[in-house]
Amino acid sequence: MIKTRHVLFLALIALTSCRDDSIINTTTVTDTPPVEDIYVKDLQGIVVDDLLKPIAQASVAIGGHTTTTDDQGVWALEDVTINRALGTYVAVEAEDHYAGGTRVYTNNTTTAQVITKLVAYTTPSIFDSSNPTVVTTDRASIDFTGTSFVSEDGSPYTGGVSVYSYHLDPSDLDFLERSPGDLSATNDDGQRVGLQSYGMLAVELVGASGQHLQLADGSNAAISLEIPAELQNSAPATIPLWSYDEILGLWIEEGSATLQGNTYVGQVEHFSWWNCDVEIEPITLCIEINQPESGSQLEGITMVLCDDRLGSASGTTDATGTLCGIVPRDRAITLKIVDACDEVVYMETIGPFSDDADIVVNYIPDPTQTALLEGAITSCDPSLDLSDMIVSITTDYDRFLAMVDAQGNYASSLTLCDNTIDYEVSAISISNQLSGYGSGVATATGPNLIDLDICDDLPSLTLYDDTNYVFYSTNDVTLAVKPNETLINVEDGVIGWSGNGVGTYPANVIFQSDVQGDKAGGTSVTITTWGPVGTMISGTIDGVNNFTLSQIGSFTGEFTARRTE
Repeated sequence: MIKTRHVLFLALIALTSCRDDSIINTTTVTDTPPVEDIYVKDLQGIVVDDLLKPIAQASVAIGGHTTTTDDQGVWALEDVTINRALGTYVAVEAEDHYAGGTRVYTNNTTTAQVITKLVAYTTPSIFDSSNPTVVTTDRASIDFTGTSFVSEDGSPYTGGVSVYSYHLDPSDLDFLERSPGDLSATNDDGQRVGLQSYGMLAVELVGASGQHLQLADGSNAAISLEIPAELQNSAPATIPLWSYDEILGLWIEEGSATLQGNTYVGQVEHFSWWNCDVEIEPITLCIEINQPESGSQLEGITMVLCDDRLGSASGTTDATGTLCGIVPRDRAITLKIVDACDEVVYMETIGPFSDDADIVVNYIPDPTQTALLEGAITSCDPSLDLSDMIVSITTDYDRFLAMVDAQGNYASSLTLCDNTIDYEVSAISISNQLSGYGSGVATATGPNLIDLDICDDLPSLTLYDDTNYVFYSTNDVTLAVKPNETLINVEDGVIGWSGNGVGTYPANVIFQSDVQGDKAGGTSVTITTWGPVGTMISGTIDGVNNFTLSQIGSFTGEFTARRTE
């Protein structure tokens, strides 16, 4: 099962049953000191897809701060203002993905690390604007009958309409990971509230030229969302509809839906994310997990918070052992700690809380289920600021970031399920794009030490025509050794040949940018340096373009690519 490590837990919603008989008796220390609501701190983050693969060139916006992710999906911003009580929204957009984001809550001034998962578009439903129809997706539908459309500038649109739609079931275990924000909302009275979801739907409309479309003024569409079986008994006859504000990171009350059988049906006048929800009154809760024997805060502890009426939500402690987010006011909550095998290893009841609160929970983890991964980042450049580095760690079920000190040292705990765990570690410098890579197998007994060298070159591929003009260049380059061939992969092209190691090989080159050279026509690749997975492979290309519509004849090239397999 793939999980994503979160800095935050979010609003409690109906996900799974909270019943469990294996309660472990422990002691909770409650502490509610005065809390300053505003912090200025640095933020680091990583943007991934459903399979935990990084998303490059995603746009990240926090208030007036903006940046983009690098090839590893990593971003960093300095001196960001964080509102502890209301949360601070990190808005994220990427091509061919539904917009999303994460709301950051914190009770300290250390660097915060944020994981954001975006849902990718799948195959669209297509109809002509002159004949709109009903589009169905998993457990949801959109009735466009009688609607008309406009382009982004408001002008009337005619032509093909591609409908990308995605239904999100609130009973899914990873509902909160896939949904945008944290179910914070503003109702019709202008009040800040939390939500309990009965179903969520994302819709994007795209025209024939790739432009974004919307419903024309006066047009509306009917959306239908099937209610999960777990929620049907509590579903009200009429429920508010909420649309998602992708800038504020808040759900805005906008109309209502009615219950028809086991489905909510409502009319909408525009599209983004839509949600059927009832209100809850939230407070902000921060939980610190502490190991009483050593007094240390425990990073990477996964918690599930359950409410007998509203359901459950989950998240994982950050580098300070803390998890913050919103929960319902004046309700007792069951807190569970689960291990990597999804087994409950700790349980107790906390609350109810009438106001924002900070609590400390004492927990002694099983030493056989934890591995400490640590190492140092080294560089050929003595002037390099190693604290600028960001360490990304990937396991079979997790992807997260680790803190780096001024000397380049990092350490992070890994939760084990089967006594060992495979891991990959990347060190990335946001300021100059230097990177290092390593991998291994961690055990509870250790030592699990891996140092990362960032002396190697950046990945790159450059192609020249016969006048030595650069007609193609990219830094998004990887190399993979397959059973029958070796491949250099870039976003819009591939170079392949049979064989590996230093030498010259006949090769096939296919690029979307009007370049196609095959080995029969004399195209070849020369490998000048070769190494194992994680190292940089370099070489040159010599080819003849057989794409007849192109102006390019012969071409040459050079590359440096990190070997991924």
